[in-house]
Amino acid sequence: MNSDGNDIFQLTDPTRDSTDPSWSPDGRRIAFSRSLGETGIYLIDIDGTNLTGLSVESDSEPNWSPDGTKIVFSSFRDDNGEIYVMNSDGTNLRNLTNDPSDDVNPTWSPNGTQIIFASYRNGNEQLYIMNADGSNQIRLTNNVWNDYQPEWSPDGAWIVFVSDRGGDNDIYIIPLMSPSTAETVTHDDTNDFVPSWQP
Repeated sequence: MNSDGNDIFQLTDPTRDSTDPSWSPDGRRIAFSRSLGETGIYLIDIDGTNLTGLSVESDSEPNWSPDGTKIVFSSFRDDNGEIYVMNSDGTNLRNLTNDPSDDVNPTWSPNGTQIIFASYRNGNEQLYIMNADGSNQIRLTNNVWNDYQPEWSPDGAWIVFVSDRGGDNDIYIIPLMSPSTAETVTHDDTNDFVPSWQP
């Protein structure tokens, strides 16, 4: 739809659950998750044509690399959540994380060199960052609450995410260089999810 909410156009089959849409950097295609027996990653042109399946495993949460050549996503094909990356045509599949706990919510940094994700590897859901090849995995948040659904600011200096550290799920931001100093963006008694930065 247009940014004012007009001209809503249906892209996907209403008999299937289609979730996690992610625009390609050139604005011509959308990657998304689709339930077809098991969840898989699909591509579709913005006019609703050229539907292409990239995976048929338990894959979801696709996110494009800034140059449009790769897609990072979460997968439960190994019986637990791991972060994978593939070329945007579905080739060259690689596992970036390998931990017994679930790793989910991957998102590329604006410069394409890093990926932020959420992980349960310390008992509760926390934010981690790694290089785009999966190396140098570092924990960003360290508390007794759950932090998840991270997104980068356009300049790569900040991370917005969801946390239940205030009781309800609210939106928080942290500076990448000082992740222990979280600032609350929403303050209400309802649950807030899926934050996104304005370009």
